[in-house]
Amino acid sequence: MKDKPSVLAIKLVQDATNMLKTNEELIKLKQQLQQFIMANKEIERLQKDIKNKKITKVLVPTLGGNFIQVNPNSKQYKEMLAEKSRQFNNSIKGIEGQIEHREDYLHENMLRAFSAIGKHLKEHGLELPDLSKYEVK
Repeated sequence: MKDKPSVLAIKLVQDATNMLKTNEELIKLKQQLQQFIMANKEIERLQKDIKNKKITKVLVPTLGGNFIQVNPNSKQYKEMLAEKSRQFNNSIKGIEGQIEHREDYLHENMLRAFSAIGKHLKEHGLELPDLSKYEVK
């Protein structure tokens, strides 16, 4: 065994910090994704209820704090719901892409940390399996 003190590499500490930050970002993105999915399902439920004549009147707030009654079967209201649904679907796809990208980054940092810990343990005399196949550049 070596006489120098056991010190972790700065890069390992940075990778661990990056993993924590990336994990927090993933949690926030997944919460946003869940909100958009719920909002999209609500739009679909509204469209279904309008089609099945369960909803016959809709009150829409105006700028003055008043409400106006809108016919839910009107073309404009149906187009507005369809547009909101398209926007939510686009947001869902965008967030899913961000989640995929962040997960890749998290796994890359995990592999780097795993490799660094393995090298650190090998330097201190532990026998480990071959780590070369886990190296990330």
